[in-house]
Amino acid sequence: MKSKLLGFVSFFCSIYILVITVTIMVMPIFVDMDGEIPVPLRPVVVGAMILLFMSVLGIWFLIIFDIIHIARNPVLSGKTKIGWICVIWFLNIFVIPIYWLKHQRTNH
Repeated sequence: MKSKLLGFVSFFCSIYILVITVTIMVMPIFVDMDGEIPVPLRPVVVGAMILLFMSVLGIWFLIIFDIIHIARNPVLSGKTKIGWICVIWFLNIFVIPIYWLKHQRTNH
């Protein structure tokens, strides 16, 4: 159960952050950025921003959890541990789901 929850959170948070980032980058093409957010869309925008904040917190939790998991993993050698820690630290939203698929899916 714990492994499936970690897997879901790692994939969901990463994908959601990427989708929101691309949406924000593309938005000026389709929307007048000088205007206000229409009243019916305000709850949706606020909800999306709250979910984005929660996803960022989830990614930070996963970074810390994965670094601890890497440090305690006896299967990985010293250089491999350093490599995984650096990659997770710098490329977190792309690599956290990969690390889960490779090392945590079957370990818990």
